[in-house]
Amino acid sequence: MHPRVNELLPLSSNSGTSALLQDIQRFEDDDDEEDPNDERILPQGISMDRYTEFGTADDVNYPQMYTALSYSMLRERSTSLMTQNAPHLQHAQRTHLASMSELDNVYQREAAGKRLRVDEINNDRKRRQLEFEPVASYLEQRWQDGIRLMTDLGIQRAQE
Repeated sequence: MHPRVNELLPLSSNSGTSALLQDIQRFEDDDDEEDPNDERILPQGISMDRYTEFGTADDVNYPQMYTALSYSMLRERSTSLMTQNAPHLQHAQRTHLASMSELDNVYQREAAGKRLRVDEINNDRKRRQLEFEPVASYLEQRWQDGIRLMTDLGIQRAQE
């Protein structure tokens, strides 16, 4: 529990009905008047016993009641702050999405440039291979002729 809870919500020392208990009673009376056919009411929804059952009328668990009240106040405060900050969050989200889109475009351009360079290198290699093919076949033929000549000379010497 927060250290300042007792300052903000002091425990009642008297056993009379406090304003909080009167408010709770008023809300319970209003709750009894609700339409049972209301579609928004979930009969088997979240159990609210922890937040509504504070003991009998004679033996009220004030710390639990004040804790539940402080939780409710904090939730309400968080909700109102979220509502107040929603435009700023939306603006930040739009800004972030725009920067991410710009970054994605930069990456796409760089990837396309690299693909283009790879294609250029491959085309250049292919062109060089095609240019070298006649020379390579000539050299291959000369090598085979040289091997054949050396073999023939070796055979002639062996026969002599």
